[in-house]
Amino acid sequence: MPQAMIVTANDADAQTLVELLVHADFTVEVIARGDEADARLARAAPDIVLVDLPLPGISGIELCHRARARKRTRTLPIIIVTALADESDRVRGLDAGADDYVVIPFSPRELTARIRSCLRRVGTFALSADILTVGNIVIDRTTMRVSRAGRQIEITTSDVGMLAHMMENAGRVVSRAQLARCLEAEDLIASGRAIDVRIGRLRRALALNGEDGPIRTVRNEGYTFDVS
Repeated sequence: MPQAMIVTANDADAQTLVELLVHADFTVEVIARGDEADARLARAAPDIVLVDLPLPGISGIELCHRARARKRTRTLPIIIVTALADESDRVRGLDAGADDYVVIPFSPRELTARIRSCLRRVGTFALSADILTVGNIVIDRTTMRVSRAGRQIEITTSDVGMLAHMMENAGRVVSRAQLARCLEAEDLIASGRAIDVRIGRLRRALALNGEDGPIRTVRNEGYTFDVS
C-alpha cells in the first residue's frame, strides 16, 4: 500500500483526509505540527504528503522549502490542501515547491485523482523511452533525474513532467493551458501566475554559467523550448 502523510492542525480536516485516503487504499500518518513533520521527513519519506499552510512549529510553506532542500525529499510529491484560497497563497505554495494546490472544501473524487496523478508522475515515465535528450538537457525517465551539460538539475517531479512535455514539443509553442493539462491541473490557470511561477522555477534551475536556459516566452501564446 502507498503511504501518505497528512500535516494539519485541524482535526476535522485530518479526519476527512484520513477517510478519503484509507478508502483509496493508503496507509496514513497524521502529524499536527510542521516542525514534527519536518523531523519525520528527515528520517523517512512517505509516498506523498498532504499539507495545510497554517501550522504550529513551522508553516506549510516552510515545510515545502525544507523538503525541497533535502536530498531524500527533493522530488517527494507534495499537495497543499488548505482553506486559504487567495491567488497569493497559491503562488507562494507552488513557488515553495508544492506539486499541486487544493482548496478546502474540495471534491473527494477530484482530490483522489490529483493524488494518484502525482504518484503516476513519479512512477510511470519509465513506461516510455528511458532517456529524453534535447540539446544539452537530458531527462532519465527511470530515475526522474535531469541534467544540463552533465550538471545535475534538482527540480520537483511535477516540474520534470512539465519540462519533458516541452522537450517533446521542442520548437513548438506550448500554451499555459497545455502545460496545465500536462500537469492534470487545469484549474491552476485560474490563479493567473501559477504556471508562470513554475516556468520561472524551471528557468532558474536550468540556468548554466550565467547563460539563459532554453525556455522562451512567446507573447500572448505561451512558451517554447528553443532547440537553436
